[in-house]
Amino acid sequence: MLLIIKNRNDGLLNGTKWHKDLLSKAFEKSDKEINIFRDELKVSLNEYMQFRHFVRHTYGFQLKWGKIKNLLFDMNTTWEMIKEDIKIYIKNC
Repeated sequence: MLLIIKNRNDGLLNGTKWHKDLLSKAFEKSDKEINIFRDELKVSLNEYMQFRHFVRHTYGFQLKWGKIKNLLFDMNTTWEMIKEDIKIYIKNC
């Protein structure tokens, strides 16, 4: 995502929320280009980003199976959608 956004010259990504800004930009259309990802991935990728933030700033013993099981079980499906969307994006650029 980062390389695509940088290549589009979509503005600088810095500050404490740059991950969130990067994800938002991946779902924005630039002047001549399509979104990097389909809208159906927005919620899922946001959940993975929140999980990453939680893990980096807390201790592992605070993880709750009920909150992470869907992320783990859906990981392969989400990854396949990401790869497919990136291929489509690159093909259309």
